[in-house]
Amino acid sequence: MLDAGLVTAALVEGIQEYDKTLIDNLVSMFPKGYDEDWAQWDDADDAPNNVFSVIGVKGDEDFEIARRAVIGTTALVAFIDKKGENVWVASLGDSEASRSLIFWKAERF
Repeated sequence: MLDAGLVTAALVEGIQEYDKTLIDNLVSMFPKGYDEDWAQWDDADDAPNNVFSVIGVKGDEDFEIARRAVIGTTALVAFIDKKGENVWVASLGDSEASRSLIFWKAERF
């Protein structure tokens, strides 16, 4: 018998770990990591601590890491038990899921 609580916990933990990894990758680019004084960073061109001096610009590998951490990243995972009686769905970001059935008849031409 499948334990629904264990499946739910595994999906939640997986999504949370994925999200944390995205942020950790971004934060690790800065000199003091999570201990950084974030108020000192700015995106203004003349700022003494311009955030783009760390993450680069569009097309740079570090920029893409930063972009994934703050915009445009979604994850959608579904787990269906072998009997097809239970479905679990977990998501991160603005992804959505819907369930539907599609039936078609294959014909030979």
